Amino acid sequence: MKYRILKERICVEGITHDAYGIEVVEKGSVSFVIHDVFLEKDKAEEFVESCNCLKLSAVHIYDVIEDALAIQ
Repeated sequence: MKYRILKERICVEGITHDAYGIEVVEKGSVSFVIHDVFLEKDKAEEFVESCNCLKLSAVHIYDVIEDALAIQ
């Protein structure tokens, strides 16, 4: 299990901005993607690095994202 960031261009009410999602990779291929999680690249990178370092199970990814966003 590995996590990596996914840069996305999001358009809301005619305004475009960059957002960063999370790709969950298993056995070399993307298992699933969680879109538009972070607006800051450094926060997305820190989050993904922590998930990979802790070898987070994908079962917990949504709870961990919720906790990370609550701290902001």
